[in-house]
Amino acid sequence: MAKTFKEQLAESNEPINWWFELSYAQYLTVPRLVMQSMPLEWQQKMSVLLQEMDETFDWRPKEGQYWVKLKDSKGRFMDAPLEDYRRGSCEHLRLANTACSRLPAGGRKSAASRVRKEKVAALQRAANANRSTASWHKEPKWK
Repeated sequence: MAKTFKEQLAESNEPINWWFELSYAQYLTVPRLVMQSMPLEWQQKMSVLLQEMDETFDWRPKEGQYWVKLKDSKGRFMDAPLEDYRRGSCEHLRLANTACSRLPAGGRKSAASRVRKEKVAALQRAANANRSTASWHKEPKWK
């Protein structure tokens, strides 16, 4: 029987490298709109982890700022469809067979505890679908 994502991750001594697979990506870029669309429990866990990282490393630049802009396959800048985190929507991207997609609107907070088993698989599929590909990132040949 094939191991689950969580089992494979638990066996890895480099889980972040394992998650990035064999890509050359140097950064993880996740739209705020997508993260805000996850269940409350997930958002709380993610926020705690990000705060823990900030308390561990002084990684933010003293001058300047990181700025993410979407480019097409020819290197031209284009509109980012998930840029508007205040009024945008990513519901059209939600995978139909995920635990979070079956929850009723407004019921995600209380129902989150009932879908723990499916959450790991849903997060894996969402992560695979939303991985950032930057100009230096090359897709593996086997895909």
